[in-house]
Amino acid sequence: AVMTLSEGTAGNVALAEWVLAGDGTTIDQGQDSRVSADDSVLAGRAVFGRVASVGRFTSRVQHVSDPAFRAHARLVRR
Repeated sequence: AVMTLSEGTAGNVALAEWVLAGDGTTIDQGQDSRVSADDSVLAGRAVFGRVASVGRFTSRVQHVSDPAFRAHARLVRR
């Protein structure tokens, strides 16, 4: 399914900003929401993935099941 953002030339969106990669998940948060590349994406207390790339209004998320996914972790024991 293709979704269209409710922004256009009136919102200063350039034509090239409408091109999204077909891989990964796209979320409706971007630079304007202070999202940065490599930010963790959480679903409650579980890690969903990481922000792979950030645009002005949207970001692409790389899921943990992606074979190329890499992240740092710290193991803590009680």
